[in-house]
Amino acid sequence: MPRVRLTDLSISKLPPSKPEITYWDAGSGLSGFGVRVGARRKTFVLVVNGGHRIRLGHYPFTSLKSARQEAYRRLADPNARKAPAIAPPASEVVEKFLEVHHARSKPRWRKEQERLLTRHLLKKHKDTPLNRITTQDIVLILDGLQDVPSEQLHFFRAAKTMFTWARKRKVISVSPLEDLEPPSKEVDRERTLSDDEIVQVYRTAQKVKYPLGYIILIIFHTAIRPGKVGELKRSYVSAEKITLPADATKNKRELVLRISSTKN
Repeated sequence: MPRVRLTDLSISKLPPSKPEITYWDAGSGLSGFGVRVGARRKTFVLVVNGGHRIRLGHYPFTSLKSARQEAYRRLADPNARKAPAIAPPASEVVEKFLEVHHARSKPRWRKEQERLLTRHLLKKHKDTPLNRITTQDIVLILDGLQDVPSEQLHFFRAAKTMFTWARKRKVISVSPLEDLEPPSKEVDRERTLSDDEIVQVYRTAQKVKYPLGYIILIIFHTAIRPGKVGELKRSYVSAEKITLPADATKNKRELVLRISSTKN
């Protein structure tokens, strides 16, 4: 088996191999530490007790630095040698999840998923290996969001999707949300503005003008959703109408909205 000086760059350039080849690390002084390269993945390994091989994680989800640190820990503590392979920290997995899973998601949706996972999961578990985040950890986060049931449900969905993605990619063996039921159900809003409130909002929007006031006025006159109004471009708007091109609508069809005029 070859011995090479392992670096992040050298590992990234190791070609896929069938049968598997183990490249032993010649640069760290760690006996029995290396990276095993197969046809599909690269796995950090540590050989102890004359042949017992411990998997330390898959590259690039587990960095070389993290794998070496885990190898030192395993060598120093015989009881740790039977522990499951270390997963990369939650912050690295979330970053990769957003990059890969949401590569084609709309920017607003991707940003919202990033907000939910960063604010609620990474706040306490940024540096925690993903496979060491337990169901109890997730339940504690969800319990802390009981006063905001909508946020609670949205976080649950974002976390479940991320952990399921990580499990399918073999980053973890089981998701801590696997047997958890959704904490709540979305409730349709029953509160609507009265006629007097609508008049007050409309007149205030006329006074505020650009940009927020105009956004509200466009919503009143066209019934376009607020998110879509925020995506409007000047080229879509004329004095008589707003034209949403096919690539800007949900059903991929051009939509023409006539602008009504209202006199005070």
